[in-house]
Amino acid sequence: MLQCGLGLNAVADDIQMLNPYPSSVITVVDRQLHYITHSNRDYIMKESLTSKADYAADTTIMNSIKLHRRSVESYDSDHGTMYIYHATEKKTGWTVILQVPGEEMMDNFYDLFIALTLIMIVCVTGLISVSWFLISRMTRPLENFGKAARQISHGDFNVQLPVITEHNELYDLRQALASMKQSLDQYIHDLETTMKSKAAIENELNVARNIQMSMVPNIFPPYPDRKEIDIHASLTPAKAVGGDLYDFYLDGDDLYFCIGDVSGKGVPASLFMAITHSLFQNIVLREKTPAKIAMALNNALAQDNEESMFVTMIIGKLNLATGTFTGCNCGHNAPVTNGDLDRKAMHVTPSAEAHYMSMLPTNIPVGIMEDFEYEEVTISVEEDVALLLYTDGVNEAKNKDKVLYGNDRLSECVKSCGKGAGAKTIVNAIEDDVSRHAQGAEQSDDITILCLRYKK
Repeated sequence: MLQCGLGLNAVADDIQMLNPYPSSVITVVDRQLHYITHSNRDYIMKESLTSKADYAADTTIMNSIKLHRRSVESYDSDHGTMYIYHATEKKTGWTVILQVPGEEMMDNFYDLFIALTLIMIVCVTGLISVSWFLISRMTRPLENFGKAARQISHGDFNVQLPVITEHNELYDLRQALASMKQSLDQYIHDLETTMKSKAAIENELNVARNIQMSMVPNIFPPYPDRKEIDIHASLTPAKAVGGDLYDFYLDGDDLYFCIGDVSGKGVPASLFMAITHSLFQNIVLREKTPAKIAMALNNALAQDNEESMFVTMIIGKLNLATGTFTGCNCGHNAPVTNGDLDRKAMHVTPSAEAHYMSMLPTNIPVGIMEDFEYEEVTISVEEDVALLLYTDGVNEAKNKDKVLYGNDRLSECVKSCGKGAGAKTIVNAIEDDVSRHAQGAEQSDDITILCLRYKK
């Protein structure tokens, strides 16, 4: 028995050396909860947990130990909160119990926390440094690409791109950026060439426009010494050059005049317009009636007309001594007069109304078919009667909603000018009204207006 006691004492000493904390206590009890080891040698094999343990009254802890559970428990003692860890060895049924003061455990946890925190800070700092180095190494080429792209966007196509030797995504990016730089450089070069060509063309068109506008009369009044006639006209091409024309020529008391609209627009129409205008000026010197002028003009234009272009026209003759008006309509819009029409007597008297002179027979446009027999009509007009000739750029002018100006609005505009209104007043009123109707919409066709007021 003495030998057994000495052996247990030695075991108790060895076990106490395993204490993880300065004030912790390790005890071992058998199945009946008798002390096998204890810091107090007098308790070994003599006392038990139920008699000496300061947590003996805690039924939760005691039941857990009796049932040989592995658990961590806590209880309040005179020295503060105590933590108990107990586990049972299945073969012997012995239970090892570790008692640790809560304060010492927390101190140890705090020291461990500080150590772990410091280790974590060092690791995170190192990780950040390594990550920064790696990211910088990876993103430096991207930054260089970004700088190069900004220089390219400002037109510097000689910028050097970063050199990438490895065949990876950055290499593909460099190739794509190099291709884009080359394409942009070529595009800018082509654009500059195009702009220069366009500027040269626009300059030539401006010259052509000036030449074309100088072909039609633009000084008003054209015959200041002839008080019998008041004339005013305007021509506004839809493009740089257009296909509309007007002209007049005074031979003694006979005033010959015309207005025309060439099929098509732009340069082709302007060339055909110039030909038509020149032919009219030559033909009017030898032919003395509108029908014969139209016939001669038609034959000249229809000959070798491979592009099948034509001109709608009104050709008129007004005798300033008698007020006799002879007109030939070659597929053109009917003229408007600010007088009352007597269709039987073929007579026009001044009034505050406006009417379309639809009694003019409509012939085919000039330039379509040679040897066509054109018809004309003769009407007598009284003093202060105005004749308004216009192209379809007026009545077919569109606003932003694609609504046409229309014939009714045109006649109302002439009517609003009042009885005896001057030619310039009527032309300006129509131009202003068409502009108001368009509401800023792009002009789609040439606008030409010619007004003659007989004053006798």
